[in-house]
Amino acid sequence: MLIKLACAAGILAAGAARGQVFNVHNIQHGYSFYGGYNIMAFGQGALSDPGNNIWNGFGDGGTPGSTDSFGNGHPNDGLLPGNPGNPYAWSHAPFFAQGPNLFNPVNFGAANAGNATSAGAHTPITIPSMVYGFDSGNALSGGATLRTNVAEWIYSETAVVNPSSPAAGGTVNPLGLLTLSNVPPGTYDLYLYSANYDGTRGGTFLVSSGTPSNGLFVAMNPYAAAGSGPLTNFVLGTDYVVYNNVTPGADSTIRVSWGAVSNVNSSLTDEGDFNGLQLAPSVPVQAGPLILEQPLGATYSEGANTPLLWVVASGYPAVSYQWYSGSPPGTALVGQTNYTLAFAGALPSQSGNYYVVVTNLNGAVTSSVANLTIAGAPVIVAQSSTNNQILYTENDFVESVTAAGVTPLSYYWRTNGVTAMVTTSSSIRVASLTATNFTGVATFTCLVSNSIGTALSSPMTATIVAPNNPYDAALLALNPVNYWPLTETSGTTAYDFISGNNGSYVGSVVNGTPGPGAGFGTPSYAYTFDGASYVDIPTATAAEPTYVFPYVLPSGTGALNYTGPLTLISWSYGGLSAFQTIAGKGDHAYRIDLDQNGIGHFNDNGPSDAVGGPAIQNGLWHQIVGTYDGAHINLYVDGAVVNAQGDTSTTGDTLDFWIGGAPDYGNGRLFTGSISRVAMFTNALTAAQVQNLFNAGQTPPFIFAQPTNLFYGFVGGTAKFTVGVTGGTPLSYQWSGPGGAIPGATAATLVLTNLNETGIPTNSGPGNYSCAITNAYGSTNSDVTMLLVSDAQPFFVQDLPPISYGIVGSTVSLAVVEGGDEPLTNQWYSGSTALHDGDRGGRITGTTTQTLLIANAETSDEGPYQVLVTNGISPYSAASQVTQLIVESEPLFNTNGAGWTANGGPSINADVLTLTDGVNNETRSFFFDTPMYIGAFRASFTYQANSNATSTTTLADGVTFCLQNSADGPAALGAGGGSLAYAGITNSAAIAIDLYNAAGYEYVTDGNNPSTLGQYVVTAPTVDTRSTHPIDVSLVYNGSSIAISLVDTITSGTFASNITVGALSSVVGGDTAYIGFTGATGGLNSIQTISNFSFISIPVLSASRIGTNVVISWPTGVGGYGLQTTKSLTAPVWNPLPGPYAIVGAGYQVTVPLTSGSQFYRLELQP
Repeated sequence: MLIKLACAAGILAAGAARGQVFNVHNIQHGYSFYGGYNIMAFGQGALSDPGNNIWNGFGDGGTPGSTDSFGNGHPNDGLLPGNPGNPYAWSHAPFFAQGPNLFNPVNFGAANAGNATSAGAHTPITIPSMVYGFDSGNALSGGATLRTNVAEWIYSETAVVNPSSPAAGGTVNPLGLLTLSNVPPGTYDLYLYSANYDGTRGGTFLVSSGTPSNGLFVAMNPYAAAGSGPLTNFVLGTDYVVYNNVTPGADSTIRVSWGAVSNVNSSLTDEGDFNGLQLAPSVPVQAGPLILEQPLGATYSEGANTPLLWVVASGYPAVSYQWYSGSPPGTALVGQTNYTLAFAGALPSQSGNYYVVVTNLNGAVTSSVANLTIAGAPVIVAQSSTNNQILYTENDFVESVTAAGVTPLSYYWRTNGVTAMVTTSSSIRVASLTATNFTGVATFTCLVSNSIGTALSSPMTATIVAPNNPYDAALLALNPVNYWPLTETSGTTAYDFISGNNGSYVGSVVNGTPGPGAGFGTPSYAYTFDGASYVDIPTATAAEPTYVFPYVLPSGTGALNYTGPLTLISWSYGGLSAFQTIAGKGDHAYRIDLDQNGIGHFNDNGPSDAVGGPAIQNGLWHQIVGTYDGAHINLYVDGAVVNAQGDTSTTGDTLDFWIGGAPDYGNGRLFTGSISRVAMFTNALTAAQVQNLFNAGQTPPFIFAQPTNLFYGFVGGTAKFTVGVTGGTPLSYQWSGPGGAIPGATAATLVLTNLNETGIPTNSGPGNYSCAITNAYGSTNSDVTMLLVSDAQPFFVQDLPPISYGIVGSTVSLAVVEGGDEPLTNQWYSGSTALHDGDRGGRITGTTTQTLLIANAETSDEGPYQVLVTNGISPYSAASQVTQLIVESEPLFNTNGAGWTANGGPSINADVLTLTDGVNNETRSFFFDTPMYIGAFRASFTYQANSNATSTTTLADGVTFCLQNSADGPAALGAGGGSLAYAGITNSAAIAIDLYNAAGYEYVTDGNNPSTLGQYVVTAPTVDTRSTHPIDVSLVYNGSSIAISLVDTITSGTFASNITVGALSSVVGGDTAYIGFTGATGGLNSIQTISNFSFISIPVLSASRIGTNVVISWPTGVGGYGLQTTKSLTAPVWNPLPGPYAIVGAGYQVTVPLTSGSQFYRLELQP
């Protein structure tokens, strides 16, 4: 059983075992839980005996010291520490009844006074639930005073007639009628609690025969309802009375009233002694520890002696406590075994995390961790770890301290021992602590002060320098937020001269190597990276600002995670032929890279990089700049914009900033070469600012693109020469020709018109031409280019065939080789329509070159094609032969082998390939002209070997089905005899069918000689390849193994096996390969034919979730398939998702919304 009161200042509880009478001295701050049902608990007893009043010290709005007030002013009796006799200590405080309760939660207060209007009002309540405390002083009509806002309970100081007991003939003071619902079956003890008594009151338990039935009620005045009498009389105890072994019905009624024993007709004017009811199981319920109220973090002043933390818990048998410091598993605190945690004269050093373990015989439970703070004199718990930080005079570096102690705190910032500023801020810019243009070593300290004492930080030192070269001065004038010059000549720290976001070497970074040119000071230094090293700048450092700067960072993202407009600048030298990163963060933030061709990239999480400019892997220093203004990204190389595109993506990630690598690629993009002068801005520099900054580097001219070394011109035509140059602007150009300097030729491009063959005038005729370039920092000369002038007509060295073949999904190439005097101009036509690059959804390219490319070919691309070649003078032109393009779904023999290359003399007629024709020493091959996708495939053909009329019955040598990517392409041909025309074809894999060594097959790779490996699998006698019977061959490759099947079409003999081959793409060097056959004879021969050939590429279908969509993809190298979908694989109905399909990289993509339930997809080969 349990009664518990809770108030704003603390928690009080009283508990006793069954049958025990308790008094004020055994009240505990804690709980004894017996699994009872708390019907009601409130206090309104008179205080004539304060020593035994267990609720003494709680005020209900009465006058302190009066007999109708709980706050009677007795300091020794008050249960609220430091607040005895407070008449308002109980007002609006919550009441928590431990154990399952018979009331729903009610928010008690004056606003709910109207909930109770009469003694008989009641509403069925479903248990278990919880009751809260009461308010007081709310007057009702008739002089009644509301003691609780539970509708069933009304306190009245005016005697009223009890309508339920007319036979009693008297008046009583009813407290109300309570109806209970869903009482669990069982035997209970009914407790009536009373704070005290004055000897004039008594009571009797009575059973009700009214509605609902099987009820029981309690009366403090001895009267009975009609038809029933008292159950028993009881003798008042000091604290409670008990009626044992009550068996209530599921729906029961309890009525409580009280009055004078000696005179039931008298009107009572004093408060009664009824405090509450509890219905508890007759047999106590065992219960493990239960934490009802977790310890909560708190802050106290130094020297506090009060309980600092506490827990509210229950359990049966009684629980015990053990407090711990830290987090589990922490350190047990000696002597801290109460429900409260208290220290005598608490000290700041006792601040920290604490928790308590509550235990009884039925188990243990651990509380949550609470933080206790004891505030005293300032204690510096953290500060900037600045140690000889190098800074420019124009810096935004921040020193900071973190101090604990009684507030307010004041911060006395000192420079070299002299107080420079007094603030209330725990961080400050170094520039605020030094004089304007101060240079030298500065030592900073901070004295933190409050009303109790002071604390002095450790020294924080910085070396402040002024820029000593034109480039750094120009850079600082633009207000960067970070600047890593990378000019250190020793140590392993890359200093940020602006904000102190320093980096550390990872790997063998070499500092002090030669840097960029004269504009960077003498000497100029850089870092050199070996492709296995980088500089790591963490995303959050001790110097990260904690107050608003112009570049304040988003909360929680760390330093350098700039998510708005920005500029990233770097200088680099070198770089190998691989994609490498110069500086930046991850794909979802910002970064500058060089690709394998030495072309610059700038990424800011947009849909694509800004890419462009000259190749800069040329042994010279170059500046690369990327800017993002919130709507556009721009890439600059050596001061000039080389790419600009719209982009509104938001940048940002939590990765570190790397110099010499990309954090999200690990070792995959580490830089090889030198890097210097990396800077960050939180604004997008303008084109003029970028150019002026580049000029400050005082870079002499450098030619990155030489003019064409030989140019063919035509009489009366035009010649054009261009030179690509970078360097500090302005740049001056002067072109010269056979006659010397050409007047007016002072631009990067020279245009000569009305060419002549005689050299008169000299500067428009044949001869050598070149350009001289100068700027303020140096000069250079271009290579010499030669101009030849003639009037010859163009012609074709190799023309188009009458018929060309392509495969659906592959790239069709139509090519000519042409001759004649340059420059030659090409124009491709489809029928009579001129083609342009980008036609047909971007699949058409090369329309003005010798080779027309049709990517991801479709059957709609079929038709006539032709190219027209001119040389700039209208009479001189040539038209190619018209070729008829046929686009197939698979590589067929096309009757006579059109679209295939025959090597060594095989013949084909009516789709039957005769690979060898019964003559000794034949070496032959037959390959399809277009590489096919081999990630997975199904190939089949019929093979037959016969002898000619003059041959013996011994046949030789055999054939292979071959996949290859040799340098010879479809013209590949290996060695003869037992090598089967395969040996020597590299980057290849083949299934060899043998006639001479064994009747069987062998898997061979990379041009190895089948006759020397001796690994043939014998298939005879089931299937004898030498039987002269037609043999159906099937090869199915699933990406790791080949299922081979041989069937003798005469005997129906069958042989099947699996060959583990792994990834053929690794063997042949790609996902596509030339497919075909090789075959040979030696000292013996045979007639070997291939017919019924079929090859189907099988694409691998993949799906990936992106947000609320699913992206379905498969390789573009596989043609002829359509995407289908169904919701079930049980009696599926496949619905097509018609194309055309988007092409992304090397794959088709279809994006579909993510839906509930299952959805299945497949590729179906289209007819």
